[in-house]
Amino acid sequence: MKYIYILSFATISCIYVFSNENNVSNENNVSTDSEKLCFAILEKNVKYCIAIESHDHKSACFGIVKQNTGYCDMVKDMDFKNKCLAIALDDISACNKIRDKELKASCITFYTKITKDIYTQDDCTP
Repeated sequence: MKYIYILSFATISCIYVFSNENNVSNENNVSTDSEKLCFAILEKNVKYCIAIESHDHKSACFGIVKQNTGYCDMVKDMDFKNKCLAIALDDISACNKIRDKELKASCITFYTKITKDIYTQDDCTP
């Protein structure tokens, strides 16, 4: 069993996933864009980004994993774009540009945990 973390528009959420006992690749078991984005970020692997259908999530995925702001610039939702830029640029000031207070707090938390590499299963506890 393991937990994965979801980068969402409002908060950092978590989802419980059963570990794969048949050694089948996780990418075949991931169904939502948020899950694919999460796996891409956790594994630092763009193979999950390719399968994402949502334009904003796909662009953010490539921007974060590749740390390339050009992809973040293609995100249409401004708050989500700033969240992407904060991670891609390794610059928390992009979080401060987010208008929604919950989104801003989520961005700061996400940025802090990702950059300090302290994203653990404990963060997923409800």
